[in-house]
Amino acid sequence: MFSKEDKLSPKDITILLLYLYFILSLVFIGVTIYEDIKLEYWDLSFKNGQVSWYNDWIQAGYTSAVNEIIIESRKCQAFPINVWEERVNLVNIACIQDAQSQQPQATTSDSWNLEDLTDNEVAEGLQ
Repeated sequence: MFSKEDKLSPKDITILLLYLYFILSLVFIGVTIYEDIKLEYWDLSFKNGQVSWYNDWIQAGYTSAVNEIIIESRKCQAFPINVWEERVNLVNIACIQDAQSQQPQATTSDSWNLEDLTDNEVAEGLQ
């Protein structure tokens, strides 16, 4: 590529070093300005009590999840909730209370006495 006759003169080396210095200076100034703006934005958002966009997204996610749980609970059926590897089934307690209030209460004539049952009936009931 370069032959021995193509040597860089001291003037060419000086110009090359000045270009490198100029480019590195622009990069340094740009990074410094970016960091100052970023820090100023974050400081102002917390000092003024404003919530950052990240916190807004988190809050929107929580609100959406709770709204979906409320909608599912109105169906009065058990529905699964998964968090990582944990899974639980939820049901609206008002639905259970309504179902219990609608069931007829057992009267004394409907109830049975353990003494009236034979031993075979008791054994079958325990199994």
